[in-house]
Amino acid sequence: MKSRLKHILWPSLIIVGLIILNSLYHERLDLTKDKRFTLSKQSKGLLTSIDQAMYVQVLLDGDLPAEFRKLKLETRQLLEELSNINSNLKFEFINPIADLNQNETDRVAAQLAQEGMKPAVASVQEAGKNTKVLLFPYAKFYYNEKQVVTPLLKSVAGASAEERVNSSIQQLEYQLIDALKRVSTKKSKTIAVLRDSGNLTDRQLQDFLQSIQSYYKAAPYAIEFLNDNDSVQPQKVLNSLKKFDLVVAPKPTKPYSEIKKYILDQYLIDGGKMLMAIDPIIMEDDS
Repeated sequence: MKSRLKHILWPSLIIVGLIILNSLYHERLDLTKDKRFTLSKQSKGLLTSIDQAMYVQVLLDGDLPAEFRKLKLETRQLLEELSNINSNLKFEFINPIADLNQNETDRVAAQLAQEGMKPAVASVQEAGKNTKVLLFPYAKFYYNEKQVVTPLLKSVAGASAEERVNSSIQQLEYQLIDALKRVSTKKSKTIAVLRDSGNLTDRQLQDFLQSIQSYYKAAPYAIEFLNDNDSVQPQKVLNSLKKFDLVVAPKPTKPYSEIKKYILDQYLIDGGKMLMAIDPIIMEDDS
């Protein structure tokens, strides 16, 4: 009888102990081979560098469909783990359109869309009927008077809501840590993006600039106004170019003039760095 009681009590005590430890330390047990649910050393290192209060507001709360409840749970567990590493990180979950009428909901949705947070539409079954609801699966990071928004739900063409959520959960650490890095990193490095070296459209160039401006001070730079016979302008442009840590030539397809090659050559000789994003396969519209 005692032996049977021990076999019942010990597993129960172990389970209770694990639950208590989890509630105290918010650690996740990762049994995957590739440790996909274990924070990387880089993520932990970045977290320890946060020396002031950081606030995270997650716009995912309320009566959610099952797959989005799963996304909320995974997000909460990860944020708890981050907060356990650095107590400066605080977070909360909110529903930005809770208890609002239709006009108020439309107004808030439009305001959030202007901030880059477009709503996701999900189906909720109530009393045998499918009802469409608006969700805003985003997280807003606040740190040192800076604000960064990151999506929690990936856009996967042709995928169901459940498939999108599962894919998003796998990328959750990257999304949150990337936002944390963007909001906490001071933009000290400067990049000049040459706009006269190829056939990128203004829209493509602007999209590239927006993608890197979260991390660096980047600006378009043109030296096409130079004249090969001008002996004064090259030095002025070179002095201006030296203020940048990096020069990027996106998809250069036009031959460089001699004066342009001279300026870039002198820039590199003086310790500058240059990145040429060359397309190995150029397919034009008329090919």
